[in-house]
Amino acid sequence: MTSIDHIQALGETLDGYFARLSSVACVTIVDELMRSLAKFYDAAAASNRLAEFRTHCQRHPLHRLLLEDPFTARGFFKTQGQGADGPMLDYIYRPRYLALSEIGEAVHFVTTSLRVAQSVARRRDRLANAIAQTVRATRKARILSVANSYLRELDTARRLLDQRDFQIFALDADNASLREAVNANPDVNIVPLQQPVWHFVRQHSGLGFDLIYSATLINQLGDAEASDLIQRLVARLNPGGRLIIGNYAPETYARGYMEGVMDWSVVYRGELDLERLAVSRKLKRFRTYRDTPGNIVYLEVSSKA
Repeated sequence: MTSIDHIQALGETLDGYFARLSSVACVTIVDELMRSLAKFYDAAAASNRLAEFRTHCQRHPLHRLLLEDPFTARGFFKTQGQGADGPMLDYIYRPRYLALSEIGEAVHFVTTSLRVAQSVARRRDRLANAIAQTVRATRKARILSVANSYLRELDTARRLLDQRDFQIFALDADNASLREAVNANPDVNIVPLQQPVWHFVRQHSGLGFDLIYSATLINQLGDAEASDLIQRLVARLNPGGRLIIGNYAPETYARGYMEGVMDWSVVYRGELDLERLAVSRKLKRFRTYRDTPGNIVYLEVSSKA
């Protein structure tokens, strides 16, 4: 199929889903749309035509219907391609009743309860377990959270811990996110660090950490930047410490929807891609693994005890 045929097919597909959703607001139709957009995304990425893909998706009347979902609207208007922020993720982490249109309800259910949303919720719990394991194993543990917004993983971690004898240094450029993280966790010793990640990691500080984690930090970074950042974070680990970083997988269910509808560009990486990042910096003690839904791949690096 030529690029012109591909774009024409995309337009016809969007026409079809616009007609169907305008007639019947159905979760199944939204799910089908997600799957269809993923295929068009793959074709556009392979032919270097993602800009055209985004333009056609966002100029189509279907786009206005999909924005009736507040999760989608937040992603499109607020994040500007930089990934999910705290208010957006709270639609998944702390669901609440919303007065939405029928189409808004159908889309919202898919974006916040199915597929990728399940992976995001499991990611929160995975990081919470890592926090709990670190605190149990290390007296006065020192943990660094990198660009994790509201730190909702502490909602789960607090239920797993009987003690609070640890510190979390919350590194984020957004002051509002840091304020919410501190206010929502008054029983946790959170040290807010409002500064760009690169500024922090380039400082020559003797402060070491028993756990460093970031859910999405390298999703928007090219390989050279990502591998450099990983190496710098590993250098901040105490002996026996761990670094855990998540990255959306190339097979991520909502990849076409994220790119085309939400204007959210991601550098997708599989296990081998993350391994190459580690190997390029001569890191030896690492492993990669994928969550059960298959949307997020993790790189875990350990420092020598």
